[in-house]
Amino acid sequence: MLKVVYPAMKARAGQISVLNGGLLLDQPYNPSDGSGRSARFLEGIFVAGAGASFDILSFHSYSFYNDTIDGRRGAIDWKVGYLRALMDRYGVARKPMLNTEAALLCSIVTSECSQAQANAIGRFYIRAIADELLGHLWYIYDSDAFNNTALVNPSDVSMQRPIYQAYRQVATLLSGARLLGPLTGQAAEVEGYRFASGSRTITVFWSNSQQVAVIPALPGARITCADRSGEPIVCDNTAGIVTLAAAAGPTYVVEY
Repeated sequence: MLKVVYPAMKARAGQISVLNGGLLLDQPYNPSDGSGRSARFLEGIFVAGAGASFDILSFHSYSFYNDTIDGRRGAIDWKVGYLRALMDRYGVARKPMLNTEAALLCSIVTSECSQAQANAIGRFYIRAIADELLGHLWYIYDSDAFNNTALVNPSDVSMQRPIYQAYRQVATLLSGARLLGPLTGQAAEVEGYRFASGSRTITVFWSNSQQVAVIPALPGARITCADRSGEPIVCDNTAGIVTLAAAAGPTYVVEY
């Protein structure tokens, strides 16, 4: 189908970008027992010679809450590397990638899972930037029909949930920012990244355990700090060092 539809679409509107159908990818394909067959769908597209018949590689990446902030997905989304390795294996030029559906799923609504969603959404978006994805779309805004992932109360969309506030913070602060690289020199369980936005340097970090992050800054530079939702945190720039306790949700340090 892609081989037939793609040239027709391009002939009609050559500037458009065409996506493949979103890939579910429950688990990596295991040839020894045949499990994870859904992960072979993209491989079938390449075998059929349709690797040049779409522009952006679309995939889905959900994770069920399992008492951890990242759910079963873990800190690294295996799907990104798996899909890029497939492109390399079949000689398909690496395409831009877009995570068109993603969320931390709550099969049962609990305060723990709701808080985990609010902690996770910033992590997911920031890692998507680090993975050089075109985007990462949380599913869904105003419905709990699919494992309770709404950002607002479905019966009253004016009621914003903690996850909405966390989403607004990461989207507002990092919109247009440029990734500088990972935050280095930290305790093993501290994950973080640094961004440039105009004249500002933005550092974002988190941890699954009680850790202290040590953020470098220019001596004398003005610093502001905020939690996952944008609420101010008291912090000081002491001779070019900002020391803060890492939380489960992202903490933002802005240097002006």
